[in-house]
Amino acid sequence: MKALKEMTEFYSYLLLVPLILWTSPALAQDEQVSRTTFMTSKAPSLRFEHIGIEEGMAQASASSIMQDSRGYLWITTQGGLHRFDGQEFKVYTETPFDTTSLSENWVRGAAEASNGDIWVTAEGGGLNRLNQTTGRFKKYLHDPDDSTSLSSNRAFMPFEDSRGDLWVSTFDNGLNRMKTGEDGKFTRFTHVHDDSSTISSHTIFKISEDFEGYIWAGSNNGISRIDPETDEITRFLFDPEGRGVYGAPENVLGQYHSPDEPNIIWLATGNGLVKFNSLSGAYKRHLIADNESSETNPLNFIHQVVPDPDNPNVLWVGGPGTGVARFDMQSETFTSYRNNPRDPHSLSDNNVRTLFADRSGTIWVGTFTEGLEAFNPGAVNFTHLRNDPEDDQSIAPGIVWGVYEDRNGTLWVGSDVGVGGDFLTRFDLRTSEFVRYQHIPQDSTSLLPGNYRVFAEDADNEFWVAGSGGLNLFDRTTGKAISYRHPQKPENRGRNNIFALVKSYEDNSTLYLGSAGGIDRFDTRSRDFEHLPMAQSGIDQEPFVLSLYQDTNQVLWAGTNEGLYRIDANDDVTLASTYNPNDTTTINHNQIAGITERASEPGILWLATQNGGLNRFDSHTGSAKHYTMERGLPSNTLYGLLVDEAGTLWMSSNNGISNFDPETETFRNYGLDDGLMALEYSQNAYFKGKGGVMYFGSGKGVTAFNPEQLHINEIPPQVVISSVKLFNKPLEVGEDSPLKQPLTEVPTITLAHTQNELTFDYVALHFANAAKNSYAYRLEGFDNEWVSAGTKRSATYTNLSPGDYTFRVKASNADGIWNENGASVNLSVLPPWYQTWWAYGLFVGIFGFSVFGVDRVQRYRLSKKEKERSKLREAELRAEAENRRRADTEQLSKIGRAITSTLSVDKIIETVYENVNKLMDAAIFGVGIYNEEQKQLDFPATKEEGEMLPAYTNELDDEKWLSVWCFKNREEIIIGDFENEHKQYLQKYEAPLVGKVPNSVIYLPLVQQDRTIGVITTQSFNKNAYSPYHVNLLRNLATYAAIALDNASAYRQLNATLSELKTMQQQLVQQEKLASLGQLTAGIAHEIKNPLNFVNNFSDLSIELIEEAREEIKAKLPADGELINDILKDIETNIRKIHEHGNRADSIVKSMLQHSRGGAGAKEPIPLNNLIKEYTNLAFHGMRAGKHPINVDIDFHFDEEIGELSLVAEEFSRVILNLCNNAFDAMREKIDGNNEGKDTYTPKLSVGTHKNSTHAEVQITDNGPGIPEELKDLILQPFFTTKKGTEGTGLGLSISHDIIKAHGGTLEIESKKGEFTKFIINIPT
Repeated sequence: MKALKEMTEFYSYLLLVPLILWTSPALAQDEQVSRTTFMTSKAPSLRFEHIGIEEGMAQASASSIMQDSRGYLWITTQGGLHRFDGQEFKVYTETPFDTTSLSENWVRGAAEASNGDIWVTAEGGGLNRLNQTTGRFKKYLHDPDDSTSLSSNRAFMPFEDSRGDLWVSTFDNGLNRMKTGEDGKFTRFTHVHDDSSTISSHTIFKISEDFEGYIWAGSNNGISRIDPETDEITRFLFDPEGRGVYGAPENVLGQYHSPDEPNIIWLATGNGLVKFNSLSGAYKRHLIADNESSETNPLNFIHQVVPDPDNPNVLWVGGPGTGVARFDMQSETFTSYRNNPRDPHSLSDNNVRTLFADRSGTIWVGTFTEGLEAFNPGAVNFTHLRNDPEDDQSIAPGIVWGVYEDRNGTLWVGSDVGVGGDFLTRFDLRTSEFVRYQHIPQDSTSLLPGNYRVFAEDADNEFWVAGSGGLNLFDRTTGKAISYRHPQKPENRGRNNIFALVKSYEDNSTLYLGSAGGIDRFDTRSRDFEHLPMAQSGIDQEPFVLSLYQDTNQVLWAGTNEGLYRIDANDDVTLASTYNPNDTTTINHNQIAGITERASEPGILWLATQNGGLNRFDSHTGSAKHYTMERGLPSNTLYGLLVDEAGTLWMSSNNGISNFDPETETFRNYGLDDGLMALEYSQNAYFKGKGGVMYFGSGKGVTAFNPEQLHINEIPPQVVISSVKLFNKPLEVGEDSPLKQPLTEVPTITLAHTQNELTFDYVALHFANAAKNSYAYRLEGFDNEWVSAGTKRSATYTNLSPGDYTFRVKASNADGIWNENGASVNLSVLPPWYQTWWAYGLFVGIFGFSVFGVDRVQRYRLSKKEKERSKLREAELRAEAENRRRADTEQLSKIGRAITSTLSVDKIIETVYENVNKLMDAAIFGVGIYNEEQKQLDFPATKEEGEMLPAYTNELDDEKWLSVWCFKNREEIIIGDFENEHKQYLQKYEAPLVGKVPNSVIYLPLVQQDRTIGVITTQSFNKNAYSPYHVNLLRNLATYAAIALDNASAYRQLNATLSELKTMQQQLVQQEKLASLGQLTAGIAHEIKNPLNFVNNFSDLSIELIEEAREEIKAKLPADGELINDILKDIETNIRKIHEHGNRADSIVKSMLQHSRGGAGAKEPIPLNNLIKEYTNLAFHGMRAGKHPINVDIDFHFDEEIGELSLVAEEFSRVILNLCNNAFDAMREKIDGNNEGKDTYTPKLSVGTHKNSTHAEVQITDNGPGIPEELKDLILQPFFTTKKGTEGTGLGLSISHDIIKAHGGTLEIESKKGEFTKFIINIPT
């Protein structure tokens, strides 16, 4: 809330509020008049930037604004003094019990002193002087007992003149002057109403100095001129009858001295803007609005007047009822800018307290309730055409999809209101009259429904409008339309949805229409359509045409959703370029929203794509170059593309409008901060009108501008190093601080060598779009080049070495204009004391004195110290040796435990290698194990440079190996230079079988319980690589390795013994089984054989008797013989069945007898391959001679390395026969059960052998039906068979399995149902 005393002070202002409200219709009318000069008025459209509480202000009533010499803005408010750098506020306030703080938070005015201090006046707090370096205030207050003190504590405005004298105005007791050099001593200028030699009022507002040095003091009743040399005072505009209150017409609140007219002062008064001639006293009053009778119109109550930063013929004024107004001194007219609730970028508060034009071209507005407003009147000149919901004489609402300026200077705008329909707005640029048209369902002469996107005028000056509903011929006089549409047929799909419309260069009565259905040529005189087929070979659908352009060679270019098409004068269509991710010379996106060509580059097409940015397409070479966000575009989505008179490109996007200069390949992007009303623009809504005016449509209306009137801000920013931080804490000026003076004055900041982490904060004090100010910095002595910082406003350096540095920073404004001089500060980091020149001198002196002055004493001391040191060193060495011994012992103990913890030879060797390699250079490492049977040393796992070498052996009879010498002699070999030392061990030497020749070699015998079980070696390619320490370590490791290898050998022998016992146990069990089976078989033979013989013999005899009976019947009973013969036939059949099953039982008994006999034959060497081949062929020929022979392909593949094996040939041949016969039976079964596949199935038997290190392997494989998984565990059991009826006994595989086990072998079975069965026999070699 505002303070009560301000409400009291401005009570008279409340009387003006009804007048402001009452005159608002007149204001609206005034604004309406100014609006009618669209693109013809010199008054710019303003976009106000709001800066208030949310942006960091402590209080939002800004009563005055000023800029100091460094570039900072200072704003006085009721909440303290604010300093603003464009990004952040620093607020100075009153602090209780701090006499160096501000005297009161409600501050009125500020001015800069010649030394950079800031003068501040406060409401009730007198005058304050701020030392910017220390942040402390000095107070100057009214003392009733001192006539030289300030005349009143209600100080209003300070002003320091060119002489250095300070002038201070007050609200209630006139004017004060403090001459330079007379600090705290004031001369008072008071008011006596009837004395014209005194100032014109007790209430003095702002103070100024003219070009002749006179002081001017505005008051609530005219203005006073003071001659500072004589103190002579002259009153002007003084009204003896005036009320002398705030808001009265005679108030003079602001002043501006025109440099072009030195005698002219522009005065902001309570009744308009006054042009005052200081020589003659003549003046002319300019009113914003007419006054009503004797009452002053509140619009004319002006607080401040400032010049336009660029235009010397323009002034800007602001006041409590005025808002902001622009005054054209040539036309003597005002343009008002006030709050518009529908425009968030309009002035936020019409109650303007002050105006200020800074050095960057920005004008600042201080408001009563909303803080600061900022606008740049000269940076851009965009004009906007918006919808006014309360005025039907405005553009239609909605998204603008099309815009066009016709030959008559009329602007046509197509708008989409959604459910509200689509409008075509006609806007007369000369009269500012609006007319809206839209589709009326009941009126056939109205426009077609849908968006209105593209427009054209033909040779007969007829006006064509096209869009999503089709083509309209629109009569601009009557507002009637004739529609042209394609019939609703499949071949016309999409042709009524039109996106592009261009006239033919050679015939203006011909239009080309691009649509969702391709391209049509339309004759405006015959009203006929002609379709130009574009679909490529094999594609039925026409491309979606988004844009059209015809070049001077009559070539028509079409931007589509499939890329860029070329249609020549003969209507030949080619696809000129389409996006290919593997070819960067193609366009980079297929959707092309706009096409254009520069007059200076014929044949070069510029393409606006909807996700690939801007493309430059060379129609001669067919190659494209791409410009995207990486090159400076604000967005890769472009909607429109135009060329201006200078040959630069303008494009709309979904992030503003961009200008591209093809010569420099640079972009200038325009956004909301530059005056645009929207960021996202619309497809098709772009057009270049008369005089080079560019039109772009968006969801908020139409933006228009002339590129020649847009210019960049040429004012470079002021650059300030705002603070230096040491370890992230700002340096304060002080005796105990490295910063002895302010940053702007200090010649060099000197730091200790430990104070080497610094942060420099800097800012560019340019307020035109300050967020886009850019920076570059460099620390000379550290950085070789400038560091681009972007918009970052600090730089940090750590661990700076002693030396001298200069930190420099430069900055650019939002338009890229750099202040190359920037700002700088010198820095010196001192070296530590021991690196200084005097320290070096001291060191030299001490050294000389030591050498020449006390030589004898020093020698004695040195000798004594050396003895003590030697003793101490010996003790240390002994302790070190003991510690090392203990550490080595502990380490070796750990290694020993690791080595002996495994019984795997490979693991033992690997563990030893890993530890040896850690302790010494083990480029080659190996362990040789004594093979007693072969009389050789086996090296199973030798490593060279970490890689495993193939296993090898050294024969003990071959004495050219160091390993053999070491093993036989049981002595160590230690060689440091192999080439010169190996001859003391070897008479003859050969290079290693594998690997390279080393230079250093150690061989140690592995001895366990007085047995040499092998050798261990480590070798290096370097000479003299091993010390006695290394040899001792290897000895210890060799001891552990010998123990571990001996344990592993014992473990292997134990395993072998257990395996033999297990095999013998299995043989005993098998022999016991066979013995039991033999006894069983003998019993069966005794009990069953004789009855079986009886059955078989008598069945044979019965068959013979039946034959004799048939002969007797035939001879003696011819009449009844047929019936008796039938009976005899049945009896014969039964007897034959008895005979058949008797024979089967006899066969089972014989098999059991064979099974019980076991293997009684003796083993003898037999050629395995020959035996297998012989009995396989025997089985095959036996099958072919049997009842149901089949054709079988037999494939033999024998390993020739298999020679003779110790076998019982009679028994092993039975195994081969049995397995082959089973295979033949299985393949016959597959043939019988596969009637459909008989012609494609070929039985195949594969028989082969393979030799490995310990066994010979026999494989017999058939491609029969396979064995089901659930039967694999059963088929080796006696009497189990899968054969039907009497075809098998179930003992063949069981007998074969027993024979194989009797030979110490194994039988494995692999099978896949329906595909194969493989029997694998492994026989020890």
